[in-house]
Amino acid sequence: MASSVNSIVAVAQNIFANHGSTLLNGLLIVSTIGGQSLIRRLTFTCPCSYPLNVIHSAVFILGPSMALFIIGIMLNSTVWRLVHGCMFSYYRCFLAHNFCKMEIAKQCKNETVLNYYKESQSFDMMSGNGSYCPACICEMDGSDSSYLDAESQIIAWFILIIFGVGTFLVLCLHRMFDKYTLVQRQYVETYKSIEAQKFDQIARATASTIAEQNARAFFLQKDWSKRDWDWVSGIPEINNPMFARLRLIAAEKTHQTMITPLQLWSNHKGYRIIQPQVASVVDETMTTQGGYLDGID
Repeated sequence: MASSVNSIVAVAQNIFANHGSTLLNGLLIVSTIGGQSLIRRLTFTCPCSYPLNVIHSAVFILGPSMALFIIGIMLNSTVWRLVHGCMFSYYRCFLAHNFCKMEIAKQCKNETVLNYYKESQSFDMMSGNGSYCPACICEMDGSDSSYLDAESQIIAWFILIIFGVGTFLVLCLHRMFDKYTLVQRQYVETYKSIEAQKFDQIARATASTIAEQNARAFFLQKDWSKRDWDWVSGIPEINNPMFARLRLIAAEKTHQTMITPLQLWSNHKGYRIIQPQVASVVDETMTTQGGYLDGID
């Protein structure tokens, strides 16, 4: 009995090892189609008015896809590596009142709800050019409702097919125009993964060593003054006046990047904190760019 169970487990392991990706893709396809059909039967109700059934079908088929697309972007480390810090110190905050003028913002108009509803672009289309109340549109017979239901389903399937074929073509073109072969691409991806793991391990070890040195330098002193506690009580990477002065002092004494108040205290213990003069304060953006250009030269 035990040998039979072990053989079954071994066969299952071999199948998953050799065809794991194929089985996973098939499971995802079956679950997607089954879930879509189940959701359609439980929740899909066609809107009765003509323009809304088209919008409803588009939202029904594109909504889950856009949600999964946004989740995929959020979980993709490459996207965050490209955008992380790209806007820092280069652009100022856009002022909302520059983009919300009184003459173009609908919510700023001083009108009644009825007048605003009548001025809507879809009012004539929903009310048949004002011949009947929009609330009476839903009173249709079964044939009209079935026709609109079928129309919505056809539009939804067309969108699904177009997106599926487009995704397949983009994937094929991306792989065909790749500068690496399949085996070489697998090696490159393996190297990138291992490199990221090793970099993370070494970064953690280095950060742990430096943090331990700074913490030991502070706690082994044992005769702390109020100024020492003021140094290490700042909030890291926050533009408050106390930490801004500490960063300015650190920039005058060293070219290393200071991250936390404890690093500043450890590297500049005993340095008197002086309120910087207005003329001596340099924009951090220009300072960073100047140092970068000097490094290039």
